[in-house]
Amino acid sequence: MKLSKEVKNENPKIYGYGSVEALQNDPENQLQNWIIIKDGDNETRFIPCTEEYYHLHRNDERNEKRRKDTESRCMIPSTKFGLVKCRVDCNQCNKTRTGFSISMDYMYDNYELEFTDDSFIKEQEKEAEKELSERIWNFVSEFESTDQQIIKLFNKGETDAAISEIVKKSRSMVQMRRVHLINLLKEKIKKYE
Repeated sequence: MKLSKEVKNENPKIYGYGSVEALQNDPENQLQNWIIIKDGDNETRFIPCTEEYYHLHRNDERNEKRRKDTESRCMIPSTKFGLVKCRVDCNQCNKTRTGFSISMDYMYDNYELEFTDDSFIKEQEKEAEKELSERIWNFVSEFESTDQQIIKLFNKGETDAAISEIVKKSRSMVQMRRVHLINLLKEKIKKYE
């Protein structure tokens, strides 16, 4: 829901001030510094803050601007380091940007640089996790029906009290069985590995 400027200006402690003059003329505001933000409606708002926070925010903004500027720079060959980010001001650069992006093949052919592919490792981890889960549930299927129900309900996030009502046993008994069953599963998994 888009709010009007008038509504925001009536509540400067929530939405910030609409202008520097309003901020400076407010007798309730004791802070001398402010930061400028764009709110959700893309309107400029002035937020009063301490001097320490003002400097921290200003430095963060400057560092983010530098990071974005560095990311947008061209990669140029260097005799010592292979490829490096260009440090020349892009407005002063006589090179025209071609839109050429550096490929992995280019990096390997020219600099013998190889990139690791983590997808195979992640796939193996997923498979191992799936296999372990299947093994655990196979062990659970060997338990008595009440014990199976306790483990399944606990796995769904049910509390011991809720499980005790479902299986018609005392909460302390359910807690004791649950701890015993989990320890039993841990032992079976260790033996299997």
